[in-house]
Parts: sequence; structure tokens; C-alpha cells
Amino acid sequence: MRQRLFSGAFAETLQYVMASLQGPVKTRTGSLKHTVTINHQQYVSKYTINQIRQRYHLRYQTKRINHQLVYVNRVWLYTTTARSGVWDYKHPTKSSQVTHNGRFIVFRTWMGGSASKLTYVSLDTGKLYTADVINLK
Repeated sequence: MRQRLFSGAFAETLQYVMASLQGPVKTRTGSLKHTVTINHQQYVSKYTINQIRQRYHLRYQTKRINHQLVYVNRVWLYTTTARSGVWDYKHPTKSSQVTHNGRFIVFRTWMGGSASKLTYVSLDTGKLYTADVINLK
């Protein structure tokens, strides 16, 4: 029994030393085959940005409305929380929204003024969530 405890502790110590010498081991599951670059950071993903755009018809556009440049479906940021529903920026606790946890890429469409549409796509599963943001300022 004493030998079994000693061998277990020795194996754990050996694994710790090997990990500290080699650095962290980065593994990814079989479904996460692609990388997505957002703001000069790379994240593993199930789909590429082009595949996401084709799957959900998120064509990137720029338009001029009243002498202002408006972006449609622009890759905006990476986040770990997605919201769906209507999100009132001035009163976030009274908003009718649902939050989802995970790793998401955010496509933003600025409608001009104080309204915006956020489209969240999960990097792990590829699911889509949309949120309408109102009262930005």
C-alpha cells in the first residue's frame, strides 16, 4: 500500500516537472479544425469566418447614409458571453434578454443613431444568437 501511494505521488511530481519544462500542452478537439483571427488574436474554431458568413448569409457591406459610413455584419470582437433578445443599454437589468456562455465571435451592424444589431456565432458549435441593442447614448 505504501508503495502504491509513493508511486502515485512520484508520477504526479514527474508530470508536473515535465509540464513545467515543456510548457502548456495545447490540444483541440476533432471538431475545432480552423483558426479565426480577431484583433490580432487567434482562436480555434469549428468554422472559418467565410464559412460562417456563407452559412448565415452575413455578407459584409459598407454603406453611406446621411454622409455617415455604416457597417453591416462587420467582425467586431471575441467574447465569452452572448446575449439574445432586446438589450436596452440604459436599463440593462430591465432588458428582455437571455445570456449564453461560451466562446463567440460578434458581427455588428450599426443602424445609425443609437441602435445596433449584434450577431453572436459560437466558435465551438456554430450556433447563432442575435441581440438588438437600443439606447446606446
